[in-house]
Amino acid sequence: MNLFYPDGSVVLCIPIYAARDIQSSDHVVVESRRKDGMIEANIKEYILDDQEVPWLWPRSNDPNHQTPLPYGSDAVDSVEVTALIIGSYRPAPNF
Repeated sequence: MNLFYPDGSVVLCIPIYAARDIQSSDHVVVESRRKDGMIEANIKEYILDDQEVPWLWPRSNDPNHQTPLPYGSDAVDSVEVTALIIGSYRPAPNF
């Protein structure tokens, strides 16, 4: 998500249970539990396609991180949206 949140950015989020329903174009925190036992948390853009199928888009300029993940992918045991991003900021550089 470095196209929206460059290195050094701080995001503000609220737990999904305390948020409104997720809407297309929302930025969310996603927890993936992989089949190899690894747990990973990332920020993705939640998108509903024309058939109302949910996708999780990384929105990165890194070629290794541009493939969208279908919500409920076979690549992981489970994918859970855990928080809604409500803001972000970039701290001032140290002078």
